[in-house]
Amino acid sequence: GATGMVINMGSTTETPKLAQAFHSIYAISKVALRAYSTGLRQEGQLAGVDVVHVRAGAFASNLHGAFEQAGVNLAQYQEFAGYAAALQRGILDKVKLVTEKSEAEFAELIYSIAHTQGTPAAEYWLNVSWLEWLAEWLPQSLLDRVIAEDYKVPARCRQRRQSCSELHVFSWSAV
Repeated sequence: GATGMVINMGSTTETPKLAQAFHSIYAISKVALRAYSTGLRQEGQLAGVDVVHVRAGAFASNLHGAFEQAGVNLAQYQEFAGYAAALQRGILDKVKLVTEKSEAEFAELIYSIAHTQGTPAAEYWLNVSWLEWLAEWLPQSLLDRVIAEDYKVPARCRQRRQSCSELHVFSWSAV
């Protein structure tokens, strides 16, 4: 049997189609972690170590605070300042579409994975919503359109793939 276990914590954003504007570095790190988990699992088999990759959906955490900080950081760049509020609103609206589970539920699930009898599965999906699963099967152009609408990118800019210097950003504070 295995003499140890590594549990790598992924995210639903490890699906490249769920990467979004101003949030791509996080998605890149999770995509890379998933690939790393696969290679490490293969290496671990040689050393008697189980490697498990967890694809975590919505759980209570300080990640929402990171979204707020991302908006603050984005607002510091003149060329992107108008998008800061849209970033916040878009992400927080999407978070409302999934059911967040508690930290205690998360800890219980991880504990059960760590104490699996026999060989654990290579990957576990924890609280992944059907919407996040569906995104893998939707055309990228549709997902891009959703993000463009979040940022109020004019249709003429999306259709022609041209640079639009006069992007009109809707002010969420006016609502």
